[in-house]
Amino acid sequence: MYLVILVPQFLTYKVEHIVTATILSINSLFLSDSIKAQIVPDETLNTQVNLIDGQQKITGGTESGTNLFHSFKEFSPTADFGTHFDNNNYIQNIFIRVTGDSASLIDGLLKTNDSASLFILNPAGIIFGNNAQLGIGGSFITTTAESIMFADGTKFDTKINQPSPLLTVSIPIGLQYGNNPGAISSSNTEPINLNLSPGNTIAFLGGNIDLRSISIKAFSGNVDISGIAEGEIISLYPSNNKWEFQYNNVSKFNDIKISQKSRINASGSSGNVNLQGQDIILNHGINIENTTNTDFDGGNISLSAANDIDLNNIFLSTEVGGLDENGLPLEHPVQGKGGNIIIEAQDIKIRNGSVISASTLDQGAGGDITIYARESLELSGFNELRPSLILSGVADSGAGGNVQINTVKFVITDSSRIDSSTFGAGKAGNIIVNAHESIVISGNKSFFSNNLNKELKFNSGLIASSGFEGLSFSDLGESGSLIVNTPRLSIEDGGEISVSNFGSEDAGDININVEELLLNNDSQITGKTASGNGGSINVNGNQIVLRDEATIAATADFNRGGGDGNGGNIAITADNMVMFDDSSINANAFEGRGGNISITTQSLLTHKNPEDAITASSERGIDGIVEINTPDTNSKLETIQARIAPLAGEESIDTSCASGTDFSANKFVYIGRGGIPSSPFESTGNREFLGDLGLEESLFEGVELDANYNFHHQKTAKTPKLIIEATAWIVNAQGNVELIAQAANDSLPSGCLFNSYFQ
Repeated sequence: MYLVILVPQFLTYKVEHIVTATILSINSLFLSDSIKAQIVPDETLNTQVNLIDGQQKITGGTESGTNLFHSFKEFSPTADFGTHFDNNNYIQNIFIRVTGDSASLIDGLLKTNDSASLFILNPAGIIFGNNAQLGIGGSFITTTAESIMFADGTKFDTKINQPSPLLTVSIPIGLQYGNNPGAISSSNTEPINLNLSPGNTIAFLGGNIDLRSISIKAFSGNVDISGIAEGEIISLYPSNNKWEFQYNNVSKFNDIKISQKSRINASGSSGNVNLQGQDIILNHGINIENTTNTDFDGGNISLSAANDIDLNNIFLSTEVGGLDENGLPLEHPVQGKGGNIIIEAQDIKIRNGSVISASTLDQGAGGDITIYARESLELSGFNELRPSLILSGVADSGAGGNVQINTVKFVITDSSRIDSSTFGAGKAGNIIVNAHESIVISGNKSFFSNNLNKELKFNSGLIASSGFEGLSFSDLGESGSLIVNTPRLSIEDGGEISVSNFGSEDAGDININVEELLLNNDSQITGKTASGNGGSINVNGNQIVLRDEATIAATADFNRGGGDGNGGNIAITADNMVMFDDSSINANAFEGRGGNISITTQSLLTHKNPEDAITASSERGIDGIVEINTPDTNSKLETIQARIAPLAGEESIDTSCASGTDFSANKFVYIGRGGIPSSPFESTGNREFLGDLGLEESLFEGVELDANYNFHHQKTAKTPKLIIEATAWIVNAQGNVELIAQAANDSLPSGCLFNSYFQ
């Protein structure tokens, strides 16, 4: 009875175990095939892959000095098993190549022993998945180049048609790209972190680059991202335990796109972030930081594109001080100089609340910001927090860096601005803008500041300031200065160019060299101060027009609060100057002395008396001096007192001189400038002609920027063609009447005998 009962149970037990064993065997078979399908050596360099303790250990390979070479037909580490290159401790560089046609999907942990660097070479492409991680003591370089070139002339090539394995003890010096190099991208749906040990390099050197939701950290190290076209060669060399790359010999690039709140961080000291491509697009909250948080100088951020750069709602920073590597406030002062930011492309857009900052929050000096746009630069748009900004700020005793813009066309709109400000004891940096063709500044918008608990109005423009109007600061440093060089400068709809100091120091200076300047609709060029001297404003140009309450002012009466500052000086030199619609020029003060205003122009056309539109007064102090220099008193015109219609001259000048007519009966009435000569034989002043209102191509030839973006403002004196008046006529050999000119002492064949009249 018991036997009858146990037999079925035993059979069931045996069947279950048999089925289970069979399933495990099948799974083991599939798992083994899966591993082989993901990391498969190609048997050229004795590379071995073994699953040990839950890790795929890669051993063997071919050593040559401190270099170790591996070769794979397929290389795609998975999240299920970490991938460990079990190298000897004297190995410095591990080079792996993928000789198959499949892209590498890196979706797990990559690990090396000690401080060995890892190079992955797969021309078919490299993809980073959700679970990609790095456990590498050295640098990590991924590339879709076809081969790595070494100093001894050998190559580590992905085409394995060589007669013998490649062995070299040399250092790599270059990467050579083949036909249609693959992309480097990330397919992750969740943020992934690729972190290196401090002081190393992480590089993505692909065909096209498309990185999404990825965090790259290489503290005090280098981050290099480049898109390289087929057939090109880039150079690489070791430097201070890091790897650096040069693109001097590259003639064609591919695109770089980084999006979805990706972060790149090389903060610390002496590390660099470098992006090099055809078009570079950074959007959706990208954050690139290279903060200086030691007493050593910080590294740079460089973006270089053959065509366009589009920065859409991103943050780019080389600040000094602030936070440490863990995001915590620093507990020690930082005296190292901040890194520079260099952006170069044909067309550059900085938009939708993007911020580029090289500010200093500590004792170290801030870095410089330099932007080269070979065609155009646009600074525009805002997000829910801020407008687009280029900042060189100071919050402590460190000096601010300079901002320099070199372009052809520059447009600033939507409350965006270039701002060089200090809120500490350090001096703010200068702003220099060179535009070969034109600059347009327009627009303003108000924002509510939670930190200041007040609404702030941002005008589009160029701002160099110390402190903030309406807020008290102690021990404020000097303001920076502004230099603007361009043929055409248009400031409209509340735009501004300004320097200011709301502490005890002087405001900076403004120097503008233009051919044509238009200030329209409440726009302004201003220099403000509280207790020091207002900023000096110097404008040199041909045509200057102020309309609709536009202002040029160097004042010390900004808040009527009893400040003892002096008004600044204003010097304007122009061929023609027009002031309409309650526009004004002033150098006023409240308790201090008014500034001086000097205007030198061929003609000044105002909406009212110049004495009312141009002032240098002080409410409680000494007035300044206003000096208007014109060739003669008649050149200061007033639109409301025009006595003669512009075309009335033909009714006042009689040129008839018939034969036998008494010369004294004819009249000459002069209604223009400069008076008449005392006799017909004395020359009048230089003739001036009312030309077409259109702009000749040569109008702005006096404003030039050389190849190094140095500005030259020279007005070339043009010799007018001599016009000789016809004084007689003859019948030429062809029987046609021909007008001729005779000597001045010849008698004319008419009744107007000049010699006899004056005898």
